[in-house]
Amino acid sequence: MALSLDPENVTARIDLGTAQTLQKNYPEAEKTFLKALQIDPRNKSGLLSLANYYRVTRNAEKAEAALKNALTAYPSDRDVYLPLAEFYYREGRVEAAENVLQEIRPGRARRLTRS
Repeated sequence: MALSLDPENVTARIDLGTAQTLQKNYPEAEKTFLKALQIDPRNKSGLLSLANYYRVTRNAEKAEAALKNALTAYPSDRDVYLPLAEFYYREGRVEAAENVLQEIRPGRARRLTRS
């Protein structure tokens, strides 16, 4: 296992956390993601994976916080805005989703509708 060879391997920790989430081993998954972010607090994949973990475990407050942390760390990265907009949309916060999309392309975001 990569972690036994390199316990500081953030990518391996994120991959492990993702596998643990898929296996519904939620307590260990959260610990694994948090450890990865302890090693590299600005790791974009780690921040987004933690947010996804919280979404899967239905912890909207923590999911939103993790997504906002990613946005703070990467304010000009479109790949961070889109998951936040999607999160708001899934939460029924369409106006908030539209506002996030406006940040990506001011004046060019199309209005979202719920299907």
